[in-house]
Amino acid sequence: MRSVLFSLCLVSLLAASGLARADVVQLGRADLADAYRESLFRFDAPTGRAWLEVRLSIPREEGNGTGYRTRWVKLTVPGLSFDAKAAQIVFNGEKKVVCGTAYGNGSSTALKLTGSCFVYRTSGWAWNRALYFKAE
Repeated sequence: MRSVLFSLCLVSLLAASGLARADVVQLGRADLADAYRESLFRFDAPTGRAWLEVRLSIPREEGNGTGYRTRWVKLTVPGLSFDAKAAQIVFNGEKKVVCGTAYGNGSSTALKLTGSCFVYRTSGWAWNRALYFKAE
């Protein structure tokens, strides 16, 4: 009876873990994670490329060293692309995940995000801090 119960629990656990799978891509280590403030999805419809633009807040080094300067950095995420036919930013990892849908006319296009793709950072010791992209 115990072995049957254990087997059922194990099968349930494995089945549930298959549903909750997510793709995670590391974008950078501690220095990038510490400076990270926000990110935006960008795309180029004719080429089918998509990327992230990340806003970083970097300490000023001139003068007395107080204050911060803001800088936007383009980060390429392997597997992130733009499907022009569907007008969607998609992540092709373990499975296809729609990150956002473009709408509007040619001169003014907006992007409605699905919430399935996002950027986050971990905290802790420097060797453990990093910036990640996640699609689920």
